[in-house]
Amino acid sequence: MSLTDAQKASVRTYLGYSDQSRQAPSNYRLEGVWAGLSTDAVTQIQTLLTQIDTIETSFGTATSASRAGIIEVDNGGVKWAPSGTATLSVLTRRGSMLVHRLATILGVPVIVDPFAIGPASGVCGLA
Repeated sequence: MSLTDAQKASVRTYLGYSDQSRQAPSNYRLEGVWAGLSTDAVTQIQTLLTQIDTIETSFGTATSASRAGIIEVDNGGVKWAPSGTATLSVLTRRGSMLVHRLATILGVPVIVDPFAIGPASGVCGLA
């Protein structure tokens, strides 16, 4: 069992590697791992990709009310979450953890963490 081209593209994206640099010498480390992955590693990677995709979807479907920390609105007023950004903060930390776990399985560095807060560092596609 191996990863599909679409799954490899997702891995590149989540780890911050440019798809355009697949043939660049700096990307050989990542591109060289695909053929040597065990069945267990492929299964783990597929599971992580599914979990990361779920987090991405959660960001996209979060309403502005949930982003502000509003749990419920009724005639009596607004019920607030303990922290207005608690949900998104948890998703961000979880996403970052999963991206780094993905990098660990593959034995490559994360170039740009898509869940990092603040300016991105590094150059896409260069390790």
